[in-house]
Amino acid sequence: MQDGRIYRKGMAWMLQYWQPVLENGQSTKKRVAKKLATYSDKYRTESSVQPLAEEILGPINAKTARPE
Repeated sequence: MQDGRIYRKGMAWMLQYWQPVLENGQSTKKRVAKKLATYSDKYRTESSVQPLAEEILGPINAKTARPE
């Protein structure tokens, strides 16, 4: 189970995590970063973007995400 890493880069909240991918027919993991939200009054703290991160990590942690 992974939590990912939430961090702020400039005016954006980012999530860094391991995503399953297919390489040469084998399922492997690749480290990716995805923008969660723009820093604003609504998303001012790390805990305010945590639900957005859980939406992305939910299928991966439940092992229902398919490798791309």
